[in-house]
Amino acid sequence: MIRLSDDLGNSWSFGIRFLLAGNRVLCEWLGAESAPPNAFAKNLKFSIPFENGINLVSTEIEEISWDKQEFKFALDTRYEFVQRRAFYRLANPFMSVQYKTGVGSLQPALVEDIGGGGIGIIIDRLIKRGTTVDLEMILPGGEIAYAIGEAVRVSATRKEKGYLVGVNFRRISEVNRDKIIKYVFQEQLLKERLGE
Repeated sequence: MIRLSDDLGNSWSFGIRFLLAGNRVLCEWLGAESAPPNAFAKNLKFSIPFENGINLVSTEIEEISWDKQEFKFALDTRYEFVQRRAFYRLANPFMSVQYKTGVGSLQPALVEDIGGGGIGIIIDRLIKRGTTVDLEMILPGGEIAYAIGEAVRVSATRKEKGYLVGVNFRRISEVNRDKIIKYVFQEQLLKERLGE
């Protein structure tokens, strides 16, 4: 299975049926989404998993079958390799987060970066590595993702008063992880479109 996405944050699942001459491919839409892409979709990219990363390949729709199940794509000969930890991290995201360690109420934190596997936050007090951190992450549009993580990296920060804490998610539902991954992916596409 490979994913096709556009620069508006839409994505679709496809299976590869045949590799064709002239750097083209015949794919089958797997029907996991409410509707397939239309013939006029622009700025399309395939995300093709490869070892420790993803190859992003620009593509165009050449032809769609009458039942909208088969798609013929023309592939660009160039691709971009995006290396990942387990998940890509988005720096300086437009979101807010609250955290707590142990008992007590949630406290606000600044967000350094975020990805499907963890988050970097800046807090005003020193905590030890290995500390359990409860997180409430408010994504743009008001979606909230919850996770319980572990502080795996703690250091004084130069930019802000406080401490930079790298938190790996230890308990997070797939629904919440998917919210984060979708947000990160949409921001990646937006930055690429704006040339950042």
